[in-house]
Parts: sequence; structure tokens; C-alpha cells
Amino acid sequence: VDTSASQVNRFRDKSLEAVEFFLSSLGPNDRVQLAAVDLNFIPLTKTFVAAQGPEVTQALAELRARTPLATTDMAAMLRATAEAFATDAAPGRARAAAYIGDGMSAGNLLASGEMQALVDALVAKRIAISSFAVGPRLDLQLLGVTANHTGGLLIVDQDDPNGTTINGKQAGSLLAQAATGAVVWPTKAAFP
Repeated sequence: VDTSASQVNRFRDKSLEAVEFFLSSLGPNDRVQLAAVDLNFIPLTKTFVAAQGPEVTQALAELRARTPLATTDMAAMLRATAEAFATDAAPGRARAAAYIGDGMSAGNLLASGEMQALVDALVAKRIAISSFAVGPRLDLQLLGVTANHTGGLLIVDQDDPNGTTINGKQAGSLLAQAATGAVVWPTKAAFP
């Protein structure tokens, strides 16, 4: 969950609502590692734990208590996500990550080669990244590329043509569906 300075007021409220509903929508066998993201990736649970367990309750309290400051380093977040799965994820489990925030990486602007390397590392480890883009300014290109290349989903907090906007519960539910859905990882394809 993005805890940078841009995540204040209604954006923070919507982020917290989304993460809470995301966690409550997961099943008893699903495992999560909750983390705050700004200049650093700060794990709020030490390992992957039950989505409705006491560790997550404590982590949510820590998340709510964090003051939104600084900026976000999205490269550090993506690297830390890949590393977390490399060390803690049980073999045979599907791997998915949900990011909630604006995707702005003012703390470390990503060059195209660096972005390609990060996406390649996530794909190699079969980690699908889904995001709920929420904030005053959104980097939909970074979040979209990440979701598209890893089999994830991008949900955007913006008005649709009918004048409605997505709420945190809807975003959390969609993130949970994406995180628990199947991703096909083709290694090659032949077309006529």
C-alpha cells in the first residue's frame, strides 16, 4: 500500500477501504504479506500470513497509523515484491501481488531498460501484479505495463462516462478476484 505524501484525505480513505476489503475477500488458505511503500518497502508482516489472522490485524493498525510522507520508489517496491516471493512463498502456490497507490515513482524514475528487467524478473517468478490506481496523479503507463505483462489487472479510480466512480470496496473485491484468479504463463505459441 502506497504511503507517500500523495496518499492523503479521500485517496487515503479509499486506499484503506480497498486494502481492508481485499483482505476480507480472500479465503482461509490464502496468505498475504502486507507492506507499506514509499521511499522504501516496509513489511508490516514479517512473512506471508493468513489474510484474516491476528498478524494482519496488527499490520492494518500499523498501516493506519503511518503518516503519508515522502515519495514512492516503484522500482524498489517491484524488486522487494519479487524477493518476498522468492524467500517466503510456499512451492506450488499461485503468486500474485496487489498494489494500491498512484504508481508515481518520483523517488526513482525508471528507465525503460530497468522497467523491462523488473517485469522480466516478475514474469520469470510467475508473479502477477494487479493494481488499484488511486491518487491525485496516476502513472497508468507504469501500472498498466506491469499488469499487462504479468497477467494482472489495473483498476483505475476515475469517473466513468456515466459520472460514477469506483469505491474502495469494489476495488478491493476486484483485486481479490485478480489475486486468486488463474494466470496462464505460455512459454511459446504457434499461430497459423
